[in-house]
Amino acid sequence: ALPLAVLVFFGGLFPIVGAFVSGLIAVLVALADQGLLTAALTLALIVLVQQLEGNLLEPVILGSIVALHPLVIILAVTAGGYLLGILGAFLAVPLTAIAARIVDHVRGRDIAAGPDRPDTEPEPQRATADGAPRGRGSGRASRPRAALRWPATAGGRHE
Repeated sequence: ALPLAVLVFFGGLFPIVGAFVSGLIAVLVALADQGLLTAALTLALIVLVQQLEGNLLEPVILGSIVALHPLVIILAVTAGGYLLGILGAFLAVPLTAIAARIVDHVRGRDIAAGPDRPDTEPEPQRATADGAPRGRGSGRASRPRAALRWPATAGGRHE
């Protein structure tokens, strides 16, 4: 059982075909060794794990890393697979992330992903001159933490 689990794990690293082929091998071995019931249970478990990973975990995890919405990732992989097959599905997310960063740069936005991404926190609630609340929900983007600090005086002390 352990060698088959390792095979399925490493097979899942190859987009689309790897998980299918390694899962098929595991089901065939279970069928030959333990019978139809064990093969059916193995198939059900492999399909469940692959569906959860591919449709839930992967878009959420990749979305936070590359700063793309999970739906954008699902659409990119679907379009890439449709247009260029396995290679398109494999390259879809990196190319979409690159395109998103180019759009961010052209529009003058802060870096949304990567190692140089600024550490941000939500803007604190403050009232405007007319007493209306300002801050989160007002359409203003969050600012870097450094922008929320008090300015230092010439002597390095805060006023």
